[in-house]
Amino acid sequence: MKKTLLFPLIFLLHISVIAQKNKKTKSTIPDKPKLVIGIVIDQMRYDYLYRYQANYSEGGFKRLMRDGFNCKNNQYHYATTNTGPGHTHVYSGSAPAMTGIVGNEWYDRQLGRAVYVAEDTTVKIVGEGSEKAGKMSPRNMHTTNI
Repeated sequence: MKKTLLFPLIFLLHISVIAQKNKKTKSTIPDKPKLVIGIVIDQMRYDYLYRYQANYSEGGFKRLMRDGFNCKNNQYHYATTNTGPGHTHVYSGSAPAMTGIVGNEWYDRQLGRAVYVAEDTTVKIVGEGSEKAGKMSPRNMHTTNI
């Protein structure tokens, strides 16, 4: 009788140890960030971060490189690297054919005219600025992003 109870007891003890290890592992997972800020600097090659590192201040790029998230060894998997498609690719991970952002400007056959990458005639400006400057949004983007 004692031998028949010994196996289930060892089995339960083993499961409780595994559960405790899993519980500790789950608690070390960080919470979702409340805010994600991405910085893209046109024409700044990745190697400049390290080439000119001695010139950066402790509260500027050095802090971003030390405390932020740095994507290394990235490549565009499409030919053109214009600003609109490039920034969209960085934040969505998708190629222009998927995002709908194929250039900084393109011809829209339905409208019969050229369209700016962030143009949106359905929105209204909030605050100060010209009427044209306020008619912009991410409406032309067809994918999710960070």
